[in-house]
Order: sequence, then C-alpha cells, then structure tokens
Amino acid sequence: MAVQIALRPLALTDSLDIVRSVASHEPSGSAIDVTLTKAEGNPFFLEELTRAVLEQGASGAPEAVPDTIKGVLAARADRLPNPTKRVLQTASVLGREFSPRLLKAICTDSGDVMRHLSELARLEFIHELPGPREQWYAFKHVLTQEVAYESLSIARRQSLHETTGKTLESLYPDRLDEYDEMLAHHFSRSPNTEKALEYLDRANANADKANAAHEAIALFDRVMALLDGLPETRLTLERRLSLIVRQGVVFESVWRMPDWYQLLLRFEDAAVRLGEPGLLGTFYGRLGWLEWYFGDTDRSIEAAARGATLCEAAGNYEDAGQAFIAWQVSLFNRAEYAQSLCRKDDVLRVMARSFNVHWHTRALHVAALTHCRLGEWKEAIAAGDEELRTAGEAADDLEAATAAILLALVYGDQGDLPRAFQYGELAVQKSPLPDKSGVRRGLALVWCRSGAPRRRGVETGTTACGGPPRFKRLPDLPSGQRPWPDGRTGVSAARLRQHLVDASRHGHALSASRQRRSS
Repeated sequence: MAVQIALRPLALTDSLDIVRSVASHEPSGSAIDVTLTKAEGNPFFLEELTRAVLEQGASGAPEAVPDTIKGVLAARADRLPNPTKRVLQTASVLGREFSPRLLKAICTDSGDVMRHLSELARLEFIHELPGPREQWYAFKHVLTQEVAYESLSIARRQSLHETTGKTLESLYPDRLDEYDEMLAHHFSRSPNTEKALEYLDRANANADKANAAHEAIALFDRVMALLDGLPETRLTLERRLSLIVRQGVVFESVWRMPDWYQLLLRFEDAAVRLGEPGLLGTFYGRLGWLEWYFGDTDRSIEAAARGATLCEAAGNYEDAGQAFIAWQVSLFNRAEYAQSLCRKDDVLRVMARSFNVHWHTRALHVAALTHCRLGEWKEAIAAGDEELRTAGEAADDLEAATAAILLALVYGDQGDLPRAFQYGELAVQKSPLPDKSGVRRGLALVWCRSGAPRRRGVETGTTACGGPPRFKRLPDLPSGQRPWPDGRTGVSAARLRQHLVDASRHGHALSASRQRRSS
C-alpha cells in the first residue's frame, strides 16, 4: 500500500537562499517577492521561477511569469533559439536519459548539436551524467522532459519515435537484442505497426527468458492490443496464436493460468481454421497440459495426443516432446501404466531429434514413478539414474536435484537408507532454489520413513515448511486465494504431521523387510 508523505515547504529564509544561489546578481525586490509568493516553498519551482524571471529581464514584469511549474518551464523553453529548442524537444522523445550519439544522428537540421547541448546544460534544462560509459545526458527533472515532449504535435512525436527506432537499427545492427525494449517503445508510439509488433514480441520473449513475468505480461497485453486493431488476416491470426502458446511460464508465474486457459479455448476454433499443422500441434500440446492442470484427464489425453501427432509430423520435435509428456502424465494419473511408459519412449525418440533437457528428464522422472507404482524397483532406479546423468551432462542443477530426491525416496522405500540419505543430501546440495523447500520435503519424508522422525524428520520438514517463499514478486491475490509457495508450505506441514503419525509403522515395516531379506 502506497503511503503519501506531506513535505513541509521551505522556510522564507531558505527560499530566499535558493533564489540568491540561482541568480548571478541580486534580483529586484519585486522579482524576489513574486518568486517567493508563487513558489510557495517548493525548491524546484523556486529555481525555475528565478531563472524565468531573470531570463525575462526588462522585457516584462515579474508578475507575468506563469503560476505553474509546467507553465514556467514551457515559457523558458519558448525563449530558446529555434535550433536549440528543436534539440531539446527531440531529446525529450529519447527519454529522461539520452545518448548524444543517437541525438546527433536524428537532429540533422539543427547544426552543431553538442553546442546546443552545452547551452541547455548551462541553462540547467539538462546535465551531463557522470560515469565510465560513453557521454550521456539527462533532463534535470522529469517535468522538464514532459513539457518539452508535450510541446510537440502528435504527428511530430510519432515521426520522431519512428526515426529514433530506425536510427537505433542502423547504429546497432549487431546488438539489436540489447535494444529490443527501447525499439518496442519507440515503434509502438509511431505509425509503424509492423515494427512495433516485431519488437514488442521480441521484448516479451526476452522478459520471459529473464523471468521478468510481470514485464512479459505487460508486453503481451500490448501486442494483443495492437493485433486487435488489425484486420484478422492469416498472418495476424498466426502471429496471435504463436504469441499465446508461448506464454505458459509467464501466466503460471503470475498465477493467471485460468486466463491462459480461457485464451486457448477462445482461439481454438481459429487455430483449427488456420490449419497450420506445426502451430496447431503446439496449440493442442499446450491445451493438453492445461486440461491436466485443471484435472480433466480425458480431455488432456485427447488434446495432448492430437498435439504430439501433429507436431511430430510437422518436424516440430521439441513441442512434440512437451505434448507427449502431457499425454504420459495423464495416462499415469489414470493408472494406465503400460501406455504411460510407451509415451516415455515417444518423448525420448523426439528428444533425439531436438533435445530439451527439461522434457527429456521429465519423461524419465514420470517413468520412474510409474515403475514404483508397479513395484519394479530396479527399473525405477535405472530411470532415476538416467535422469540424474542426463541432468548432469546438461549442467542443469534443478533437474539433477529433482532426480536425486526421487532416487532418495525410491531407495528409502526399499529400506536402503544409506543410499536414500546420500541422494537426499545430494538433492539439497544441487538445488539452485534459495529455500530448497521442495527437496527438503523429500528428505524429511525419507527420515520419517526411516523410523527416526524425531531425530531428523522434524528438523528437515520444519525447515521445508517454514522457509521463505520461492517466488518474491507475487501479485495481489483476491481474498481466499493463496499462491503456490504458501500452499505448498501448508502441504509440507500436513504431510510432515501425517508422516510423524505413521513413522513408527514405517519403522516396523522396514525392520520386517530387512529381516525377510536376511532370511
């Protein structure tokens, strides 16, 4: 919740000190009186009013100075020579901070741009930024930039934004990825919708890769709004669908999976009508995951099977792997274990064509769980070992931690506690997540099943329950809704309580199992 803090105006003597510090000579009494009265103790207003009164000089009475800070700034800018004013206005289009190199490339009709910048700095419209990078300037105050920008006509603003975008492309052709967001900003404020769509889409993808989910969602909404204003051609529809199917991680990160699901349902008929096999396969693969996510196993299998078939036929092997995984998981949930294991083979087959460590290891993980359900411990361990080896070769610590905690649980269920603890500790060591709560929950379960919950199970499980939330940037949620991290903490606590209750039975069972093996 934002808090407003009311700042007291400067005292009369302090205000007078500011006026005298700005003026190169003692202002007249009437000028001081008007400045102090209109500024009402606001330091920035005091500075700008003093400059406005001094610049006005004998050409007008001090009382004629505008009553608002924006009015004062506009009056000061209007008194600038036209070339200097054009440089100020163009700089306002570039942003609060700007590069003289870019400004000079745009201002081709204003003479010596650096001379104008020096004059603007002398008049304290702008100032040079310190630092080791190439020379940069900044507006002294955001209001100065706003006034200069608002003095441009809408047509002139749009033209300058487009020129800025094109100039950036020509200046940095090999570094466009670094400027995607800036290019998206400028082209989206120009008539060049094609370029705006290109760079907004790229900026959305970059934000997704950087785990900047809220920024990615905002960019996604801007692309969708631009597409809404275009005729619904095949190209527009293909762009829209390609954008939507790519947003899964983004929507999940901000707890908006129902919104993503509704988007897919809304555009399902359009995707079928478009008839582009690879894109349609990706679309149904994502829909299969969402049907599983919301608990409709039958519809998940139907959509994922369709998606996997279409993607593989179109040579889109990575998305085929994702669809096969959704199919595999849904079959596992329906206890159709033989079919689920067949889908694992399908995943590995397409991953051989286009490797993705996440889908490859997921398929092995689900296969290991399937073998556990069937009591096939040797096969479960083999699948877990392969999962761990694949994650290690790909240097993916998160997948390695997931594989290790699975092996810890499998060995724990077999009664091989030394190996169970070995893999459990490996999982904690490998997990790149700050709280490590997921793997600590698994390790707590191993300790509880060992018959020694009071020694280590409580300690480890409590750490998992009480650790800090995994995600730091959480949106405000409606009353009654809880984000996954807290929800999972509650699940951890409930599971820990249940395993403590069952611990003695687990201990007796393991002892009996060991006795049977020794006999």
